Amino acid sequence: MKTPPLLLGCALLFWGWQSDLLWVGAVMGALVEAARIVKQRWEFTDEEFRRIVMFCELAGLAALLYAFSANDGPASFGGLVEDQTLGAQKKAGNATVATALAVIRWLPMVFFLFVVAQAYSTRPEVPVAVGSLVQWRRRQAAWREGKRLPPGRTFNAGWPYFGVCLGAASMHSGGASGYFWGFVVLMAWALWTVRPHRFHALIWVVALGVAATAGFFGQQGILQLQSILGGMSAKWMGQLMDRGRFDPTRTKTAIGEVGRISQSGGIVLRLEIPPGLSPPPLLREASYDNYRITWWSVSPTNREFADGNVETNLTSWVRIPNKRCASSVRIANYLPGRRGVLPLPSGCGRIDHLDVDSVKLNGLGTTWAEGPGLVIYDARFAPGATADAPANSTEDLRVPDEETNSLDSVIGEMSLAGLDDAHKLAAVRSLFATKFTYILWQREPRRMTNYTHLGRFLMATRSGHCEYFATATTLMLRRLGIPARYAVGYVVHEESGADKYVVRYRDAHAWCLVWNAAAQRWEDFDTTPGTRNALEAERKSPFEFFSDAWSRAWFEFSKFRWGQSHIRQYILWALLPVLAFLLWQIVWRARRGRKKSAAESAREWPGRDSEFYRLEKPLAEFIGARRGDETLAIWLARAAAEPALRDTSVDLREILRLHYAYRFDPQGLSAPEREALRQRTTECLRALPAARNLRGGTPSNEQTTGWTSI
Repeated sequence: MKTPPLLLGCALLFWGWQSDLLWVGAVMGALVEAARIVKQRWEFTDEEFRRIVMFCELAGLAALLYAFSANDGPASFGGLVEDQTLGAQKKAGNATVATALAVIRWLPMVFFLFVVAQAYSTRPEVPVAVGSLVQWRRRQAAWREGKRLPPGRTFNAGWPYFGVCLGAASMHSGGASGYFWGFVVLMAWALWTVRPHRFHALIWVVALGVAATAGFFGQQGILQLQSILGGMSAKWMGQLMDRGRFDPTRTKTAIGEVGRISQSGGIVLRLEIPPGLSPPPLLREASYDNYRITWWSVSPTNREFADGNVETNLTSWVRIPNKRCASSVRIANYLPGRRGVLPLPSGCGRIDHLDVDSVKLNGLGTTWAEGPGLVIYDARFAPGATADAPANSTEDLRVPDEETNSLDSVIGEMSLAGLDDAHKLAAVRSLFATKFTYILWQREPRRMTNYTHLGRFLMATRSGHCEYFATATTLMLRRLGIPARYAVGYVVHEESGADKYVVRYRDAHAWCLVWNAAAQRWEDFDTTPGTRNALEAERKSPFEFFSDAWSRAWFEFSKFRWGQSHIRQYILWALLPVLAFLLWQIVWRARRGRKKSAAESAREWPGRDSEFYRLEKPLAEFIGARRGDETLAIWLARAAAEPALRDTSVDLREILRLHYAYRFDPQGLSAPEREALRQRTTECLRALPAARNLRGGTPSNEQTTGWTSI
């Protein structure tokens, strides 16, 4: 049964509207509905329909792979293998869900070629077997063995495709109201054409209205319940599972967490240094000036992001005007969700070859970019001025009251009276280097104390990871009257070939920024002991080689995918003639090789190998061709009435009965009946020459040289 006129076109238009692909849906709908106007048709065989189905399946597989890669699927699952945390699990789950939603949204485009092929074919329906690999293989095997198959079931692809369009449209990102009423209208239109006529139309309309009303209020109730549950769980879910997402205005440190600090060995950044130069020791992502017991955040004064200065070529961004930068480093950085912060060396004054949509900076030097999923840029830097706002006597000297006692006690261990800022910094550095140790493991305190987590680090354990050292240093310097800030980023130390370096997740680091009042600039001040890199290296996984190989392959693919390699353009252009040739082979190629062997013809046309067809020409030469008003049975009855054949044992009526059963009966003939058809036909062929000689060889009407099919 065909779909009603314009239904598929409107369904595609509705899908395009909901999926933000309106013009695509409009073009697809117009092509499908144009089949009702265009009279040109193509005769597709089952084999060609099967090829079209295979093409759609390959397109679906390509869509799946593209969606999986576009939603950071490989990176998410690669990180899950190495880091079995809730954050990694959530990231992998989000990638899976986003991939599924994208593929479902693209299904109308995936199967569009099959629907168009049916719309413009001479057949109103296509065999079910062309869409089922199992049934198709069974048919192929039966054909090879010469078995007769009963006529297969057929279907019109319009109705399943209509359902696909509605399902794909449900994966919209906007409000549900427009989708709901569009769904109701299209479903009412489709159901009206197949409604049972034993009920009055008014009853049908009322029933549909009741169902639509119940569905609308049910949908509203579900949305309200979802909103309530989402509001109740947003806070604890964010704290529990969102550790992996970077917030440029706030960071939760690992201070106070017990157990081993876990970071994977996955590669997060790739660096390339010009020959003869050294890499920057630190790459800063963000800095913070407000501490609230294990939390660092950006004060309202410096929180707002402002647009960066961009040059006319739209790929060079100036962070510090008029600064001369002699050093540079090329950084390859992923932007999850096409947005994120840019790790930059201290004193970076300019970023070149950064092809993004926008760059924003806040007062603490954090650079936020929105663009492709992978950016490769040149960061030009030099000692001296930074993009940070000058020291603020209020924010950059603030110390929480809960931490003052511990800080004052540690400061009392040092003899700082009368020392200038430079000597105070040297004393603080010496204190952490000689009396503190770097560890990754934090034990649960044996008993309750009045100390905060940071106070316990300063007064009791004196061992911790970089976040302890950076936080303690920042607050200690503030207590000494020196403005300081907390910075996060990465340590650069691992070489990866000539003039190349890699930065891993475990290279994440925190340190202190100190204000140099004489030079009026911020400078890096890292007090974490030098044993850090050695301890981090001990966490190397034995499977890191495989992880690095996959990371490299993914990086090369990402360069191609996000336009960072010129080969992408060449490949895309090269694919166009390949796809055109493939479509020509499937749909519009010339009808060559149509002549088939008798066995192949028999497989396509059950009963075509019947021996009865061997009788048609000899009988036409004997009694004349069939007249226009003669059925086959009447024609054979006329032949059987000939005296020359009447006296023989030939039974033409029995031959015709067996032929009809073999040709049209789904059950076919049994083996004895099939043999009887062969023998009786052979006997008739042997009797015809003698009968023709007896009659004198003159047919009773006009002779024919061809044979007539049934």
